[in-house]
Amino acid sequence: MVYLGILAFFTRNTLSIGQIQKGDKQSFSTRKSSIYKEAYLQGMVSNTLNPKTVLVYITFMPQFIHLSENVNNQLMILGLLLTGIAVSWFLFVVYLLDYVKKWLHNSLLQKVFHKATGVLLIGFGVKTAV
Repeated sequence: MVYLGILAFFTRNTLSIGQIQKGDKQSFSTRKSSIYKEAYLQGMVSNTLNPKTVLVYITFMPQFIHLSENVNNQLMILGLLLTGIAVSWFLFVVYLLDYVKKWLHNSLLQKVFHKATGVLLIGFGVKTAV
């Protein structure tokens, strides 16, 4: 661990995924499209087959349904409302993570991160040895 800490502390540059992929632009763009499609389909299948979603819907929604009125319309409205809230929340998370991603690509922050990681690894190595 001490050796890895010293390597991390004294590293002069960082290598990002973008730098690795610059040489292979054409195949990267086609792979990127297929990766997004595969991730979307995987997420859709896992959400569709997830029993927790159905259980939450079945246990949470009936307490807001009035039996004297049209139950199907109420369920549809509440389902759409729940979907709208979930979509807006996930859009907020995506925009927040996009901002954090831009912040993390800062070279000064990466250098500080490498130094801190090196110090932590050296400390863990010394603590383990003692």
